[in-house]
Amino acid sequence: MKNRILLILFLIFGLSLVEGQNIESTWLLEELNTTVRNDSFGFDQSIEELSLENGMFNLTLQDYDNEVSGDYIYQNNLLVFYFNKPSDTIRRFRISELTDSTLVLKERDYLYSFKSQTYKSVPNTVNENATLIPSQGFSVESLYRGAIGMFVLLLLSYLLSKNRRAINWRTVGFGLLAQLTLAIGVLKVPFIQSAFEWVGGLFIAVLDFTMAGTKFLFAAFSTNEISDSLMTFAVSILPTIIFFSALTSVLFYLGIIQKIVKAFAWLLTKLLQISGAESLGVAGNIFLGQTESPLMIKAYLEKMTKSEILLVMVGGMATVAGGVLAAYIGFLGGEDEALRLFYAKHLLTASVMAAPGAIVISKMLYPQQEKINTNLEISQENIGSNILDAIANGTTEGLKLAVNVGAMLLVFLAFIAMINGILGWVGDITSLNDWV
Repeated sequence: MKNRILLILFLIFGLSLVEGQNIESTWLLEELNTTVRNDSFGFDQSIEELSLENGMFNLTLQDYDNEVSGDYIYQNNLLVFYFNKPSDTIRRFRISELTDSTLVLKERDYLYSFKSQTYKSVPNTVNENATLIPSQGFSVESLYRGAIGMFVLLLLSYLLSKNRRAINWRTVGFGLLAQLTLAIGVLKVPFIQSAFEWVGGLFIAVLDFTMAGTKFLFAAFSTNEISDSLMTFAVSILPTIIFFSALTSVLFYLGIIQKIVKAFAWLLTKLLQISGAESLGVAGNIFLGQTESPLMIKAYLEKMTKSEILLVMVGGMATVAGGVLAAYIGFLGGEDEALRLFYAKHLLTASVMAAPGAIVISKMLYPQQEKINTNLEISQENIGSNILDAIANGTTEGLKLAVNVGAMLLVFLAFIAMINGILGWVGDITSLNDWV
């Protein structure tokens, strides 16, 4: 019976996803608007046709003989092109408008207006001063998908629960309410939007400070700029993780992070009725990584119950460490300040919203049956004998994390390429590729 219920729910959820807007088509460039003129404008102005199919893109150029092609990723109104020809580079575009007949892309000061090859031309209403289009708010479709997703996750947690009768439904209800309140606040309440944008601006400042150190290592002496050939993921993104780790260590040494975490932990304890150690661990994971956060509850770890240990682990997996969050902002936003702020605000919101969500799922999977300890004392764990020692230790930990991130990306992308190659070979010899 359980298997049938799960199958039906997955089918409903899957069908709800296929209704999304499909970007794959052949698009004809109607108009290119820009507020500046530079060397790359001539190349972009020669674009005649953009073809998107099966994760690959091809550009047809009017005055260029070389083929321009590569891979693309489309997610959350962001379109990223990974060029294979004519050069190995990356370009990021913000999707300002997407319908069956029109596609409008924005890259810094450029605005590209395309029409679908299968539709007649439509009047272009986008002007040269077009800006990043903000969220259009709630829609029936978005609410439907969100409700289905939440229902499926809650049902799975209930079916897999260690003790369904012991589930504290007050914790579940208030956890979901906290998530919805944060979401509505970020979308609709101006002062909450301003608060998250202010914090997001701090992350953007960290990216700019990191670039100063990166330029010292990789910039040419003649131009004091980093060569385009060196602007890779390893050079432009991974140093952010190292610097943010060192900065976090300094803030931890000075006791600043502990005070912020303690305020969040107090709120979680009162609202969701969890122990002080759990709330400190979950709140710490919003700002710190999975290695630094447990330091604040080191004195409690030995005596924590299985339910509490599970929540600490789930909280670490659900949230995004500060250093990685900054790296995401740099990767997704590139050098566009508007995109950086946009992704900083939403990534930070997602990480904060994940904290009550992690509590809900964890407490449904393994309900707390023992008496909780609401003590919020933070362990006095030293991460350095002085501030310079704290910076050095944070730098070392950040370097390990950055190398680990780079190595994991290398290995997993290589495995994906290998599996794709094997499946492609099997499809060729069995003729399944033509059928699919």
